[in-house]
Amino acid sequence: VNVSHGSSYNGHKIIGAMHEETGYEIPFSEQVTRLCSVPTIVTGRFRTLEDVDDVIAAGQADMVGMTRAHIADPDIVKKTMEGRADEIRPCIGCNQGCIGGLSEGRVGCAINVAAGQELRFSEELIEPAKEVKKVLVIGGGPGGMEAARIAAIRGHQVTLAEGSDQLGGATRVARLAPKHASIGDVADWLEREMARLGINVLLNTYVTAEIVRELAPDEVIIATGASPRMDGKVAAVEGEGPSGVGQDHVVSTQQLLTGHHNQIGASAVVLDDVGAYEAIGAAEFLVEQGAHVTFVTTQSSFAPRMGPAGLVVPALERLN
Repeated sequence: VNVSHGSSYNGHKIIGAMHEETGYEIPFSEQVTRLCSVPTIVTGRFRTLEDVDDVIAAGQADMVGMTRAHIADPDIVKKTMEGRADEIRPCIGCNQGCIGGLSEGRVGCAINVAAGQELRFSEELIEPAKEVKKVLVIGGGPGGMEAARIAAIRGHQVTLAEGSDQLGGATRVARLAPKHASIGDVADWLEREMARLGINVLLNTYVTAEIVRELAPDEVIIATGASPRMDGKVAAVEGEGPSGVGQDHVVSTQQLLTGHHNQIGASAVVLDDVGAYEAIGAAEFLVEQGAHVTFVTTQSSFAPRMGPAGLVVPALERLN
């Protein structure tokens, strides 16, 4: 007996995104599974074998489905049985590559580039470098850490320099938004990989030409990411940006979530020029601070870039 939650009327409950907790379906499914005499299987955003063991030990089911967890890391069982659970690449529940990919005809994964492209990108295809080099990676976000990880796996001597006091880049900010914490799990995993692979990590290091000359790398990889633009210009409107954007109460999502702007008043306007999750996170954050929020968008609908990922409707429900 296969018991899962959701229907055509609330499809986002079938494959819960990052706003759902691990095992969110169990309170419903166990009402059926505990009465069955035949084998049962349940689902519910499970990501580790430890969580699965707890369900089976509690008698809530005989088996547990972990589809997305295996897309994120097909070796989840092998690594666990070998005592390497910390090396498992964690599913972050974003539903962008798996569920979103289905709508485009190919399953993928936001954090596992090899998913659906194993013949091109599987880590089993990575070969040791013929020549060991000193590699300098500038930028400690997910892109920089992944570049450093692959270079280290190939046998290169890798140094990664990050300008701030922690790794993770924009994901460290994004995880501060309500219901969005697990997006930072990929940064936690990559940071563990940095330590496991012996990568030399330099924090609080703004790389200059002098530092590059001092480190004398054979190769330099630039992964410095981007900063929010604060000139008020929007992609949908050509020409100059609006006046007044330099005022103190006009802030970026990054400034808002990191607490660099703590004077939140009774009301706020969120301008969404992207159509993804960032503006939703800002709106929810402001609501939790007690502000009355007006959500304005240049898009034709609410968060259209989230697609069929099962995030839009739950966000609308919470904001409503």
